Amino acid sequence: MTKAKIERQGESGFQVSGDMTFETASRLLKESKALLQDVEDLNLDLAEVEHVDSAGLALLLEWVVQIKKKGGEISLNGIPDSLLAIARLCQLHSTLEPLTAKNVHR
Repeated sequence: MTKAKIERQGESGFQVSGDMTFETASRLLKESKALLQDVEDLNLDLAEVEHVDSAGLALLLEWVVQIKKKGGEISLNGIPDSLLAIARLCQLHSTLEPLTAKNVHR
């Protein structure tokens, strides 16, 4: 397992790296609350995410909800195929795919 982290990159850019799993999702959510507090629009880079499970999908959906509640826009870059596969399995891909950039992480 790789240590998970979320780091700010610019005004509205953030990068998630490591694992987005049951073991890390709670901590990432806590860390992100402070980081996202003053952010209206969110550009989230997931290209450095190594492992993801359904807790990672739930975390991502929580970020989407937080930004949408503020009336902001969200853009997902480098979303791992494994995360999209879980979203498809849960019939949530239609929620995520419109937010993804063209550079999907393979």
